[in-house]
Amino acid sequence: MPLQVFSSNDELESCILRNGHFDEEPATSHWYAVMSDITAADNYDHALLATDRSNARLGGMWQNIRSDCLDSNTWYEVQANVLLRQAGTEVTVDCDPSIPWFTHERSCPSIAIKNGHHLVEDIAWTVGPLSSSGTNVDGWYRLYGVFRPTKEILDKNYVALFVARAPTNVDIVVDQVQINPVNEFTVGVIPDCASNLVVNGNAETGDFRYWWIRGNGGDSGHIEVPQTNTERGFVFRHAGYRSERWRGMLQNLVDTTCLTPGSRWRISAVFRYFETNEDGVQIPRACDKTNPLTEYSCPVFEMQFFSPQKPGKATINTGPLTNEDAIESPEVVLGGWNRIVHTITISKEMAKSSDVWLYVQSVGTGFNYELDDVEMVRVN
Repeated sequence: MPLQVFSSNDELESCILRNGHFDEEPATSHWYAVMSDITAADNYDHALLATDRSNARLGGMWQNIRSDCLDSNTWYEVQANVLLRQAGTEVTVDCDPSIPWFTHERSCPSIAIKNGHHLVEDIAWTVGPLSSSGTNVDGWYRLYGVFRPTKEILDKNYVALFVARAPTNVDIVVDQVQINPVNEFTVGVIPDCASNLVVNGNAETGDFRYWWIRGNGGDSGHIEVPQTNTERGFVFRHAGYRSERWRGMLQNLVDTTCLTPGSRWRISAVFRYFETNEDGVQIPRACDKTNPLTEYSCPVFEMQFFSPQKPGKATINTGPLTNEDAIESPEVVLGGWNRIVHTITISKEMAKSSDVWLYVQSVGTGFNYELDDVEMVRVN
């Protein structure tokens, strides 16, 4: 059985998305194959199977959803269940939800949308880690996200919705695809510009949804979400070997409309810094809070501003930001939680970017960190 059955708004679901539970006859009703073959999945009630996938990005299934069923600038919750199998077999395959790219051999599925002139845009991603939040129960993964369609996306009669994005040597089993209005339990909505722009910044969900690791190829380590025996509850841990110091935890901000020219923002978090020995034991280490460019620098953040829909537009990188907390507290509490504080003013060119990355920088290879209470809030 799939891992989770989601509640839904039947009237809206029948308008936006038809046969998302695959319980009509035939099960493929309203769904179409793209660079693949789709059939009813054997051994699973009400699920579809995409096989013979010839494209990692789009090979899967799609459906045209009616634009007049969606309201522009309104938030919607998107989710599904998926299972990966070695192509042509019933052997389940794992993927790595921390990989943000579809070109990697362990990339995970996503739900994406596209209209006539827009590039494919992901709106729901695989939730990690594998053992958290019901993810990877009997091989099933949860896809989850929110999106707010713009007038430009809805300017056609239909918007194409895809379930795909996995290596071509795997088949994808899909169930419980849903798009619904957000509710009080939805994770990812930014209510207003006075809110924290970072989603799931303190691991409150018990998983690392909305977080990835920067980099494609090489060694990036992995994200864990341990539960502490303190008031902190869950925290993030970037564990494993990282081949470069810039391979840090990354979030693509869900809402960039608040980043207007001249607005000033405070980025803050707390971290612990350590080295993991051959036995897997975390050994607390000291690091340099004052200079993010030194060999043993403490974690800081960096931001990147870009527009994938406009490939000719220049990318803006801030570089590793200086930790302002070092002015008053330059010393690191060994084994304890230490603060990161940055302030950034948004330029006119930054504000024109559609996508903004916030990611951890300046952690030397061979070292690891834990992260909690990540925020980006406006200060003017």
